[in-house]
Amino acid sequence: PAPSEVLGIPSSEKIEKIGSGFYNTLAACQSGVLYCAGENQNQQCGSGLKNLREMTKVKEVSEVESAQGGYCHTLIKNAVGDVLSMGCGEEGQRGIGELDDEDEELVLP
Repeated sequence: PAPSEVLGIPSSEKIEKIGSGFYNTLAACQSGVLYCAGENQNQQCGSGLKNLREMTKVKEVSEVESAQGGYCHTLIKNAVGDVLSMGCGEEGQRGIGELDDEDEELVLP
């Protein structure tokens, strides 16, 4: 089948970088906004909603330079140089200094 246009990102946004994780897709825009779509069972898209079928703005972050998905978690680098994480951290993959077996939709520095 032919590729399909990705839905949910306004045409005014210019996508700078894309990435993906396990069942999720990420798009970082020149404006510093991050969009995500996918299963989101572990809130790796920064939302309490499950199964995001269109790209959805991650409201908790701004000035995003890059983002990369892992297995049920997402890491984000902002313009200040902070690395933020969201999603499941039961194996320590969020890098927040503790094992977190609860799914987390909040972004933590």
